[in-house]
Amino acid sequence: MKELSISMARRQLCQLHREVTAKAGERVYIGRRDQPHQAVLLSADYLRELEEKSLQLERRVQPFRMQGTIRIRGEAGEVLTEVRADARAEERRRAEGLASSEAKARS
Repeated sequence: MKELSISMARRQLCQLHREVTAKAGERVYIGRRDQPHQAVLLSADYLRELEEKSLQLERRVQPFRMQGTIRIRGEAGEVLTEVRADARAEERRRAEGLASSEAKARS
Protein backbone atom coordinates (compact mmCIF):
# COMPACT_ATOMS: atom_id res chain seq x y z
CA MET A 1 0.00 0.00 0.00
CA LYS A 2 1.34 3.35 -1.00
CA GLU A 3 0.11 6.78 0.08
CA LEU A 4 0.93 9.89 -1.91
CA SER A 5 -0.07 13.50 -2.11
CA ILE A 6 -1.97 14.52 -5.21
CA SER A 7 0.99 16.52 -6.54
CA MET A 8 3.33 13.49 -6.18
CA ALA A 9 0.74 11.25 -7.84
CA ARG A 10 0.53 13.67 -10.79
CA ARG A 11 4.29 13.58 -11.23
CA GLN A 12 4.46 9.77 -11.00
CA LEU A 13 1.25 8.88 -12.83
CA CYS A 14 2.85 6.72 -15.54
CA GLN A 15 4.87 4.78 -12.98
CA LEU A 16 1.84 4.38 -10.70
CA HIS A 17 -0.22 3.12 -13.65
CA ARG A 18 2.41 0.44 -14.31
CA GLU A 19 2.47 -0.56 -10.62
CA VAL A 20 -1.27 -0.97 -10.16
CA THR A 21 -1.79 -2.80 -13.47
CA ALA A 22 1.20 -5.13 -12.96
CA LYS A 23 -0.05 -6.72 -9.73
CA ALA A 24 -3.65 -7.59 -8.88
CA GLY A 25 -4.75 -5.90 -5.70
CA GLU A 26 -2.08 -3.22 -5.83
CA ARG A 27 -3.49 0.17 -4.92
CA VAL A 28 -2.26 3.69 -4.30
CA TYR A 29 -4.01 6.06 -1.91
CA ILE A 30 -3.96 9.68 -3.00
CA GLY A 31 -4.74 12.43 -0.55
CA ARG A 32 -4.82 16.19 -0.25
CA ARG A 33 -3.86 18.24 2.75
CA ASP A 34 -7.07 20.27 2.65
CA GLN A 35 -9.43 17.26 2.44
CA PRO A 36 -9.86 14.39 4.90
CA HIS A 37 -10.88 11.88 2.19
CA GLN A 38 -8.56 9.96 -0.10
CA ALA A 39 -8.88 8.64 -3.63
CA VAL A 40 -7.59 5.21 -4.62
CA LEU A 41 -5.83 4.29 -7.83
CA LEU A 42 -6.22 0.62 -8.78
CA SER A 43 -6.54 -1.44 -11.94
CA ALA A 44 -9.88 -1.74 -13.69
CA ASP A 45 -9.48 -5.54 -13.71
CA TYR A 46 -9.11 -5.60 -9.94
CA LEU A 47 -12.13 -3.32 -9.53
CA ARG A 48 -14.23 -5.65 -11.73
CA GLU A 49 -13.06 -8.62 -9.67
CA LEU A 50 -14.10 -6.90 -6.44
CA GLU A 51 -17.50 -5.98 -7.90
CA GLU A 52 -18.08 -9.58 -9.06
CA LYS A 53 -17.19 -10.95 -5.62
CA SER A 54 -19.53 -8.46 -4.01
CA LEU A 55 -22.39 -9.57 -6.28
CA GLN A 56 -21.67 -13.22 -5.52
CA LEU A 57 -21.84 -12.54 -1.79
CA GLU A 58 -25.11 -10.65 -2.20
CA ARG A 59 -26.62 -13.58 -4.08
CA ARG A 60 -25.62 -16.06 -1.35
CA VAL A 61 -27.38 -14.18 1.42
CA GLN A 62 -31.00 -15.19 1.47
CA PRO A 63 -33.55 -13.05 3.27
CA PHE A 64 -35.09 -14.63 6.36
CA ARG A 65 -38.39 -16.29 5.66
CA MET A 66 -40.43 -17.94 8.32
CA GLN A 67 -41.94 -21.15 7.09
CA GLY A 68 -44.79 -23.19 8.44
CA THR A 69 -47.76 -22.35 10.54
CA ILE A 70 -48.67 -22.60 14.18
CA ARG A 71 -52.01 -23.49 15.61
CA ILE A 72 -52.83 -22.20 19.10
CA ARG A 73 -55.38 -24.15 21.06
CA GLY A 74 -57.25 -22.16 23.63
CA GLU A 75 -57.28 -18.44 24.22
CA ALA A 76 -54.25 -16.56 22.93
CA GLY A 77 -54.13 -14.51 26.14
CA GLU A 78 -53.94 -17.66 28.26
CA VAL A 79 -51.16 -19.07 26.11
CA LEU A 80 -49.17 -15.83 26.36
CA THR A 81 -49.62 -15.75 30.13
CA GLU A 82 -48.34 -19.31 30.37
CA VAL A 83 -45.34 -18.61 28.11
CA ARG A 84 -44.44 -15.50 30.12
CA ALA A 85 -44.74 -17.40 33.41
CA ASP A 86 -42.41 -20.09 32.06
CA ALA A 87 -39.92 -17.43 30.97
CA ARG A 88 -39.98 -15.76 34.42
CA ALA A 89 -39.48 -19.14 36.12
CA GLU A 90 -36.50 -19.84 33.86
CA GLU A 91 -35.02 -16.42 34.68
CA ARG A 92 -35.39 -17.14 38.41
CA ARG A 93 -33.67 -20.54 38.03
CA ARG A 94 -30.78 -18.93 36.15
CA ALA A 95 -30.44 -16.14 38.72
CA GLU A 96 -30.44 -18.66 41.58
CA GLY A 97 -27.83 -20.76 39.81
CA LEU A 98 -25.68 -17.70 39.23
CA ALA A 99 -26.03 -16.58 42.85
CA SER A 100 -25.07 -20.01 44.16
CA SER A 101 -22.02 -20.24 41.85
CA GLU A 102 -20.90 -16.76 43.00
CA ALA A 103 -21.31 -17.79 46.65
CA LYS A 104 -19.20 -20.91 46.02
CA ALA A 105 -16.54 -18.80 44.33
CA ARG A 106 -16.36 -16.45 47.33
CA SER A 107 -15.88 -19.29 49.83
